Amino acid sequence: MKSNIHDEDVPLTAAETRRYLQEQVEYSTRYSLLLDSPRFRCRYWGRHPDLQLKEMYNHDMTLTTDGQTAAHYYLFRETTHATIFKDPAEYRIFFWANLSPLCWSLLAGDPCTETSLDGFFPQNQIKQIQGIDCTVLEKTDKSGVSRLWVAPRDYECVVMQYERLKSGRKYFTFQFQYSNNMESGPLPTTWEVKQYQFYENQNYLTYASRFKVDSIKSNVTIPIEQFKMKLPPGAHVSDLRKPNPQGGELNYIVKEDSE
Repeated sequence: MKSNIHDEDVPLTAAETRRYLQEQVEYSTRYSLLLDSPRFRCRYWGRHPDLQLKEMYNHDMTLTTDGQTAAHYYLFRETTHATIFKDPAEYRIFFWANLSPLCWSLLAGDPCTETSLDGFFPQNQIKQIQGIDCTVLEKTDKSGVSRLWVAPRDYECVVMQYERLKSGRKYFTFQFQYSNNMESGPLPTTWEVKQYQFYENQNYLTYASRFKVDSIKSNVTIPIEQFKMKLPPGAHVSDLRKPNPQGGELNYIVKEDSE
């Protein structure tokens, strides 16, 4: 898909699709994350390519939920733009930051995330990932097949690899590396993400990233205020919690004396 001058998504032509599948753009992003499920706060920033892969722009976005209110907001041309969601546990915004692999690494089976283990069944095979004998779990549904490679109990059953297949073809994969902390057990240190697109009888690698953790602390107390939404005066807000009396979503600008 691409965006036109009216910011509407329109399909790519066949020629455009072939060109984009052959192009390569490299960029880097920095992250900071506070996580106390179901609460989290994530900020990520850096220079990102636009949808046409022609220009780079400064990107700075914060995603947060305190269990009562979920929101994301970003800075564009010196103005903050925010969306407040109806669902207080809007974990889909966690996926927007490309941190969805962490849901499997840190929160596998957590009822607040889309990482339910319902429907996964152990397979009659053991596969080594990074020298560790892992049990393979598999789930099949209408959209495809999901597989998890799970470390043994003495490694606290962490997910070493996640794979998703569509129509028998690899769609995306996550693979993790951990440090074994004596106090808190295995903690992720790096992970890799690869996403594919099948087009004209060929599976193309369309997205790949490698994440490296600079520092991580676990079992710490985080004040709930750290997860509260904080919007500056002048922020443009779309509030999906309340209907607009005139129809559509409620939009407003934060005033100087607003809480």
